[in-house]
Amino acid sequence: MARKKLEDKIKRVGYFVGGGILGYLLISFFILSSFPLHQYLLDKKLAYDVLKDSLTIGAAFLAPIAAFVLFNDWRVEYHIKEQFNSIDEIKKILKEVETTIGKYVNRIFKENINCNIEFENFSERLILLEYRDLLGILLVEIDEKNQLVIDFKKNVGMYYAKLNVALNHLNIMEFNTYREGKLIKDDIGRKIHEEEIKNIRDDFMDRYLKFHEIHNELTSRYFSIVTLGNEIKRNM
Repeated sequence: MARKKLEDKIKRVGYFVGGGILGYLLISFFILSSFPLHQYLLDKKLAYDVLKDSLTIGAAFLAPIAAFVLFNDWRVEYHIKEQFNSIDEIKKILKEVETTIGKYVNRIFKENINCNIEFENFSERLILLEYRDLLGILLVEIDEKNQLVIDFKKNVGMYYAKLNVALNHLNIMEFNTYREGKLIKDDIGRKIHEEEIKNIRDDFMDRYLKFHEIHNELTSRYFSIVTLGNEIKRNM
């Protein structure tokens, strides 16, 4: 697509310069022949000089115009390449996010948290926060050049916003697991804190249901983003 556009630009420059040379020759020969006052055969040397001058002028015009067209095309090509890299990087990050979220949820439900030390987030949360920040940076780097890119950027922005909400729910779920573990150290603790434990578990399940709904939205939007990204690359 881009190569075809460059060829079209070069053709237009060629037509412009060729037309200019032809116009210069016609006007020059017309003046030299003194037509319509009287007619005589053109001097071959004069005709040769006119032709040489026309080619020199054409080359003088062609060189800077061609250089500008090629430079501008290189700049556009470079920009498109950067856009493609950003799109590919976003798709890669979102794939990693989907995988890491699954690992994070699995650890919250299955891993025994050490309640004898201060609360520390699982490594998956820190990884997801890093992915989120990278996503925000890449989102800013994408220029809105056409409707497909606008839709792509809009979907990534919505994914970013939903991811923040999902991470908030997961963080509190993780902390609730830690709190419950600290309260249930023995049967006595379980009995004393029965009401508080119930509230923690209710909040945990409520947040899990909300997270599950958001995660479904994230997965659906992820596939939309991948589809749009592939379509952008086909059409640019």
